[in-house]
Amino acid sequence: MMTQTRPFSPSRWLLAYGILCLAVGVLALIWPAPASLAAVTFAAFLLLISGVGALGIAIGRHTSHPFYDAMLGMLSIAVGIWMLVQPVEGAVSLTILLAIWFAGRGLLELYSAVKWPFRRVWMVVMGVLNLALAVLCVTLLPGSALIVPGTLLAVSFFVSGMGALLFYSSAKSSTSSMQSAV
Repeated sequence: MMTQTRPFSPSRWLLAYGILCLAVGVLALIWPAPASLAAVTFAAFLLLISGVGALGIAIGRHTSHPFYDAMLGMLSIAVGIWMLVQPVEGAVSLTILLAIWFAGRGLLELYSAVKWPFRRVWMVVMGVLNLALAVLCVTLLPGSALIVPGTLLAVSFFVSGMGALLFYSSAKSSTSSMQSAV
């Protein structure tokens, strides 16, 4: 028995998702401080959830290292609660972590540019840009703490929204051309 696959039909949900992501991205870009605090709150809840999970694994003895998992769980819960109680300080911590990430990524990109010739110029540009972002994050602290996470969140949502809308548009046009060919 042969199954017939129907061509992909773009959903209005994809369109709605793209529009919603664009809207959230624009709002986060307009108001980066509230978006930064939202990012801190989200990170705090992720830490709380992972902490409870690690404690559950340790208490249930579903691990070969219950002490490690218990300590990690308590640390995650403590940091999550601290970020919820002190969101501005949490934003500073998040910005420092982002600065470390930018620096690490920048160094890896520069290493890649030296090691491999493929896309060398692009890797050097990205490496220098990421190192500059790391320096900016750190030198502008504590003020950058209420801007950097929200701005990065804005860019992420904006790019996701644009990608969804572009995918919707291309899928819609290819579906229309396939239907007209039949």
